Amino acid sequence: MSKEEFQFQDLVDALEREKGSRTLQELEDDFFSDMRNFIGTLEEEVSQNSQDINAFSKMGFDQLLKAKSMSDSLINLRLKKISIAAVHQQMGVKKVDTEYMTHREKELFNDIKDLLSEAKGELTAGEYRRKTREKATPKPQKKTMEEPKEEIPEEKTTPKVQEKVQNEVGEELLVHIVEDVPTFVDMETTYSLKKEDVVTLRLDLAKVLISRGLARKVDFS
Repeated sequence: MSKEEFQFQDLVDALEREKGSRTLQELEDDFFSDMRNFIGTLEEEVSQNSQDINAFSKMGFDQLLKAKSMSDSLINLRLKKISIAAVHQQMGVKKVDTEYMTHREKELFNDIKDLLSEAKGELTAGEYRRKTREKATPKPQKKTMEEPKEEIPEEKTTPKVQEKVQNEVGEELLVHIVEDVPTFVDMETTYSLKKEDVVTLRLDLAKVLISRGLARKVDFS
């Protein structure tokens, strides 16, 4: 028996299930490829009827816009859940069941976990601190040799340089939240991050939110 053709209602149902639960909902492993093909077909139909101003072409165009908007919402919802799940599992809060993730989502989940583990290991070993000193020390050494009398002003300016570098590659990062983030627990702290919040987060958490498009780094330049 052949598989039924992907329909607009399939997308509607998937989005409604995802919105109604805090956990991932089951999808066929080829759901997203079928969804892309469905949207591609709508785009072709709208393009072919773009010169015909009639009810059918308008209906097709409206459906295309809705399908694109809903697919984007569905993907964003699942990415948020996957990102938070990876953070929780890496922290040992709970073991995450990946049964309802598609094959590609499982790969993404493991990539995020690996990134968090790597960042935690580097921070624990102090490698970010060593990198900060390596970047900050050459400048005062050069000025001391060329302009010995400027030694005192250098001591005043060097901490500012170190502070900026520390903010970029140190243990914490100042970020601007661009999308609401589901509430999660980090160690003993419960985070409820909302759009437009500006907060300082541990670097590993900040990286996850930035990589998923939920936050952006605040630049000082």
